[in-house]
Amino acid sequence: MLKEETVKRALVEIAKGDAEYVYFFEHVKSAAWLEPLARHGRFQKPPEPIRREQYISFPAWPESRYLARMSTVSEAQAAVLEIALRIPETENVCVHDDLMDIALNLQPHQAAILVPRVCVWVQDPVKRQLPYKIGDLIIRLAEGGEQQAALTLAGAALALGPDPQVANEDDKVMMGRQPRPRFQDFHYESIVTSVLPVLARITGLAGVRLFSDLLDDWTKLSR
Repeated sequence: MLKEETVKRALVEIAKGDAEYVYFFEHVKSAAWLEPLARHGRFQKPPEPIRREQYISFPAWPESRYLARMSTVSEAQAAVLEIALRIPETENVCVHDDLMDIALNLQPHQAAILVPRVCVWVQDPVKRQLPYKIGDLIIRLAEGGEQQAALTLAGAALALGPDPQVANEDDKVMMGRQPRPRFQDFHYESIVTSVLPVLARITGLAGVRLFSDLLDDWTKLSR
């Protein structure tokens, strides 16, 4: 256990400036810092996106990068999950990516607890690494005995919406309709290709029903 004076000295150094702050979180290697940092509120203020006119940027959050590293330490995983669940919701996709890394590193029964959050992130218009990681998480959940969580996440990731380009009934007749997935087409195809055989094999009829319902949605939205 860390001494309180050690923690206070570190907090003083972190407060000196951005360089000290980033250096600390990039180089701290011990999970012993999780509890005292959480106690001092270090995981409560993820940086929000920075908007300048038509541009938007997503600053990295050293705290979530540290959590992601500690999520590979089996003895620290329960503490990491507890802290991750208390992080306020944010539109910062860099933080989403770090939390996805945490979910992938945790045990499947722990990762399943984060699924409701991931289901929200797939609806965001801006995505960074999520399209590359979500299929792996679905597979890890399914193969780790968390079939319902895997099906829930797959359903959210592969859900289809109406064509936003079709504004009225005349457009529907003239142009037809193209259902809109939540990911770009090549990412969507990659996710389907990777998770479909796994879900069909492990979840049986439930997995088949999920993809049957998606085909039904596609048909309805295309009419």
